[in-house]
Amino acid sequence: DTVYASGTIGTIPGVFEAGSNQNMLTVYPNPYNGQTEISYTLISDAEVQIVVYNVLGEIIVVLANETQQPGNHIYKFSAREYGYSNGVYMVKLSVENQVFTERLVELK
Repeated sequence: DTVYASGTIGTIPGVFEAGSNQNMLTVYPNPYNGQTEISYTLISDAEVQIVVYNVLGEIIVVLANETQQPGNHIYKFSAREYGYSNGVYMVKLSVENQVFTERLVELK
């Protein structure tokens, strides 16, 4: 298992899958060339927002902004699809007022 050491992140009882010792947001592959997958698992309905930003803090795309049902959720992302070059991006997952972030690196 991969444990992300980006600070202490608690969990919301009844929203995320129990027994997980890692950040609820998974990005694979990362770094990536062409496309990566952003994924997470919910065990109950939750308000979800997923936003990708560039290094200047500008929004590249809002992948989700809705109430989602339990289960695995996967989004594909490629900076090039949105007219941006390779580089560093941030993905922010907000679930029921809790925020998870991951750094994305798109290679040439």
